[in-house]
Parts: sequence; C-alpha cells; structure tokens
Amino acid sequence: MKKLLIASLTAGVLAATLAGCSASDAKSESTPKPTASSAATSNDPRVGDTRGAIENLDKCVDGLLRVTDAAKAKPALAKGCDTVEFWVTAAAVEIGSVKTLSIAGSNNSIDVKSVGSIDIEGTNNTVTYGGDEPSGVDKIKHNEIVAAK
Repeated sequence: MKKLLIASLTAGVLAATLAGCSASDAKSESTPKPTASSAATSNDPRVGDTRGAIENLDKCVDGLLRVTDAAKAKPALAKGCDTVEFWVTAAAVEIGSVKTLSIAGSNNSIDVKSVGSIDIEGTNNTVTYGGDEPSGVDKIKHNEIVAAK
C-alpha cells in the first residue's frame, strides 16, 4: 500500500511540475542580445562605431582610419586622416598629417608628417613627428616620441 501511495504522490508531483512548462513558454524565450556594456568592453576595434566596420578598416572614413593591416592601409596612411588608430604590430609606416594618433600595437616605427596628440598603449614603438611638437602625449614606458631632424 505504501508503494502505491509513494508512486501516486511522485506521479502527481511530476505532473504538477511539468504542467508549468508548455510549448508557448518555450517560444516566448528568445536568444539574449548583447548589451551596450558588453559591447563597450570589447577590445575589438570594430565594435561600436560604424566607421570602423569591417568594410571600412584600413580606409579613412569620416575622419577615422583604423589600421589592422599596414600594407592595405598604406595609401590611406600616406594621405593622413583626422584620427588614426594603429592596431598593428612590427610595422614601419609613414603617415600624413593627423590630429590624433593612437597606437595599440607594439614594435612599430611610425613617421608622421604632423600630429596634434599621441596616445600609445603598446610598447617598443618609435614615433617620429614633423611640424610642431604634439600638445598631448600619453604613453606607457618603452616608447619613444622624437622630432624629425
């Protein structure tokens, strides 16, 4: 008798638990979408700004040049751009005039015609600038910023 009672109670609890689940509940759940905060923390240069969309990388678009391939970006680098974000490692490049130069890569040699400000997050980079000394320079150790001779 006890076995029958336990079996009946188990079946009842199982039925009640499963009654809460239905096909319509399963359909109402959707795939979670990335939040603004998760996108903002990405280190990917293409996140957040359509000027940096994959098809716009290595080209100056609306005043922004995001360099991920120095060879592909060479024509755009030569012309210069308002803002250049350099995400390359171990490259030697010449850049036209820029307002802001940001370097995330390391072991680069960069000659820039003129530059307003420089931000270097990578290491072992050498930036040689022409024209006036940049007004804003933010760099970590083991980087050089020198005037052209």
